[in-house]
Amino acid sequence: MPEVYLLSVAAEDEDYVDKNAAGGVQGWVDCFEKAEFKGKVFAGGVNEQGEIEGHKALDEAYSMGNAI
Repeated sequence: MPEVYLLSVAAEDEDYVDKNAAGGVQGWVDCFEKAEFKGKVFAGGVNEQGEIEGHKALDEAYSMGNAI
């Protein structure tokens, strides 16, 4: 079964940003009966080049990828 993972980054760090992105991907995955939405990682509060450095989402993404 194909597995789908979402890695997203946004300037905003509000819960709704992540929920909306994941909801959109889930809607797309639902169109494919053999696909499954397996996980997501969201890095909010990233506005400028380099701001992602040290973000907790990087460790989450690494761990999620390592588990695949």
